[in-house]
Amino acid sequence: MTLELRHVRMFAALAAASSLSGAARELGITQPTASRTLREIEAAVGVRLVERGPHGAVLTARGEVFAQRCEEVLRGVDALVDPGRWEPWSVTVAYAWAGLDAAVSGAVRAWSTAHPDGACRLTQLTAPDAAVARGAADVAVVRGPVTAEGVRSRILHREERAVVFSRDSVLHRATRVAAQDLAGLHAVVNPHGGTTTAQWLAAMGPGEILTVCGVDEWIVAIAADPRRFGITPASTMRYYHHPTLEVRPGEGLGPVPVHLVWRDGERSPAVTEFVRLVMESA
Repeated sequence: MTLELRHVRMFAALAAASSLSGAARELGITQPTASRTLREIEAAVGVRLVERGPHGAVLTARGEVFAQRCEEVLRGVDALVDPGRWEPWSVTVAYAWAGLDAAVSGAVRAWSTAHPDGACRLTQLTAPDAAVARGAADVAVVRGPVTAEGVRSRILHREERAVVFSRDSVLHRATRVAAQDLAGLHAVVNPHGGTTTAQWLAAMGPGEILTVCGVDEWIVAIAADPRRFGITPASTMRYYHHPTLEVRPGEGLGPVPVHLVWRDGERSPAVTEFVRLVMESA
């Protein structure tokens, strides 16, 4: 006999419920009908898929594989009857600088495996949460506060801060740097996508606060003067390098929340799927 969609739905329900009675309730059929359908499935594929026991229906090794195939078929059917999924899925991910979060990187890889025909575009923008709000991106990675309106966010984790300074700085012997160690030194701040604000730094009593545009200018400015320092999430200097800079863990400087951001009321199945993959990777 030829397997039909009813067979696929019944076996998927059986795998989820671990019992024929549970599958029957889920599908609104009688238990004898579910038993007969299972016999038809096993006759069609020619192998034993389920072992019956006192604790319900237990899938054999072949049954586990068959259940996965049934789930794949049902996802394909769901896509077939949803016109919004007839075209290849695409999602655009915005981030402020090269420190793309590990959970998002994992989701990008998982997306490429699950949707080989879909596009996952990565774009670097100064204010990624605002890009999501105005529709220029679908999701964003935001370090620090989320300020855009009309978006939802979830904290993936919190990242410790590091202090960056030149090798000939008075800080060069320190193994960790606390706020009191920075008094009188000159702070360099990047307000364009940076996570350290001048207002926050002012409480530390720096000699002066120098504002720059972008991470590259921030690095060059710190390297140019041994009296200068910068504070940044610890991952920053894994992506940026300057031969005369030193990086030390911050002590008592407070972690930076790393958010995943997407539009409030998002209805795109592609975006919903990508958000789910990020959460699974976090």
